[in-house]
Amino acid sequence: MNGRTLLFVVLATGLGLGGCPEKTTPATSGSATAEPAAASTAETPAATPEAAAAAGYSMTEDGRMIAPDGSIQRLDVAGYPMFDADGNPVWEPPPAEQAKQLFEEALMLQQGIAGAAPNEVAALERLSHAVELVPDFAEAWYNLGRLQLKMNNLDQAKTSLKKALQYDTGNLSGYLALGLAMERGGEFSPAILQFQKGLQLEAENVDLLNGVARITRKQGKTDLAIEKARAILRVNSNSLDAYNTLGLCYLDRGELELARFVFLKAEASVPGGDESASIQANMGLVFFKMEKEFAAEERFNRARQLDPDHVGAMVNLAFLKLKNYDFDGARALLEQAHRVLPASTEIKLDLAVSYRGTGEHDKARGLYEDIVETNDSFKDEALLNLGILLADHYQNYTAALAAYSEYIREHQAQGGVIGEDHVIHDYVKEAERALSREQKRLERDAKKKAKDEAKAAKAAETPASAPPENPGTSDGAGGQ
Repeated sequence: MNGRTLLFVVLATGLGLGGCPEKTTPATSGSATAEPAAASTAETPAATPEAAAAAGYSMTEDGRMIAPDGSIQRLDVAGYPMFDADGNPVWEPPPAEQAKQLFEEALMLQQGIAGAAPNEVAALERLSHAVELVPDFAEAWYNLGRLQLKMNNLDQAKTSLKKALQYDTGNLSGYLALGLAMERGGEFSPAILQFQKGLQLEAENVDLLNGVARITRKQGKTDLAIEKARAILRVNSNSLDAYNTLGLCYLDRGELELARFVFLKAEASVPGGDESASIQANMGLVFFKMEKEFAAEERFNRARQLDPDHVGAMVNLAFLKLKNYDFDGARALLEQAHRVLPASTEIKLDLAVSYRGTGEHDKARGLYEDIVETNDSFKDEALLNLGILLADHYQNYTAALAAYSEYIREHQAQGGVIGEDHVIHDYVKEAERALSREQKRLERDAKKKAKDEAKAAKAAETPASAPPENPGTSDGAGGQ
């Protein structure tokens, strides 16, 4: 890879939606009905503007009646105002009734109606309409946010879930879902805050406790994360999420055999452990660290068989493909993983490497520059790879050297050491030599251009030579 940086990503479980149940009891009152009800006991006016006005009703621009309580006359499929068999107008249900019906339809669409496949897009539309009709519909906001989270629309999910909690502060599942959305987006401290708010409602909720333990590990507090994972196992000895966090902590500390023991125990003795994609993916990671690459790949593939969208398995399989120069295969996996975890810098870095391999240099450059601008902890790695890209592909050696200089400053600021044998020195020398060659070429070209221009100018200043005289005869010449 010519010294290019690759990162092998470690991802625990808990980023799914298993801990966020759907809420199926709406807050609105009444029941949805297919039979329309009259909006008022007052005498129903005739279907003319004059009669409607005389009875205290108004009309819409499209000819529908508006009752004094605000109910609007329904339209039929052809767009005409509806009347019942007695000639009375058929009224639309009130907003709360419509919202409730939309909510119930959305739940059915997510499950699949009459054996059909779930239609999450249609469910999303109905939930969005429901909260437009009833802005304080907490259950609809929660289910909307949960669905957006499942579809990896993290910003929208956070907005919806915050609305849900605004109108229902006792929704424990809402705190869990909002914490997960923030965790996926790399907002670790805000995520922990949401988990802790939920724990104020239920102090021993295992899903919330696991969220805190996961993020504690991601923040580099390995020893504290081990304590939290062990405490969870004392509450629930069958928590696969806690086993994953504990095993990954040991992996972080380089205690490979201990990590392997934890994952094997979870696989063998915890219900569902043998079917857990995360356990399989993390076992693969242990085998990789043990330099058992074939066994690692088997575990990663097993994880994807169990869960085709498992991010950890995707990323780590992509890493193996990058090692074997299968850039197209790596890119497909990493793009899918990036959609799930758009804030993951490790995924961005490896995705940029795959883009370089497939010749998509502008995409790779964009990812590196994005990491640099966010001042991420991987900023130094991004600067190094950006400099290499600028030199190798764009031949912009001045910009490459600037990136290398910034890399050195950033790497040292993060506690890194730039020794005499550090690879950066080779990259700097190579760029300096290339820049020197480029400058000399430019100087030669400039001299040649100046010489050619001087020659052309001199030629333009020299008068044209007079044409030779016509060689005629002397006086009297001319034909006899």
